[in-house]
Amino acid sequence: MSRYPQRTYEITDETVGEVLNSARLGVSLSVRDVAKIADIDYRVLSRIERGDRPCRVAEMVELARAYDIKPEVMLLAICGQKKAKAEVKRKRMLKGT
Repeated sequence: MSRYPQRTYEITDETVGEVLNSARLGVSLSVRDVAKIADIDYRVLSRIERGDRPCRVAEMVELARAYDIKPEVMLLAICGQKKAKAEVKRKRMLKGT
């Protein structure tokens, strides 16, 4: 038995998709607009947001950058931290939009 037990999280693709969708709505952009910014095919992003496809770490990092959110905040929101979820949902203006 481990002396230092690890935290475990039950993270579903649906949960990841919900958080990413909230972040996208926070910047008021379409799936196609965000996909172009993050260099991800819009169909892939749509499937990720619906929970039909897992989000790769590299994709999550690029999406966090596209939403002007620190990747670690995005991960904390996905893990259920309330403060991080509020930050992800917060309305914000992106530079250059």
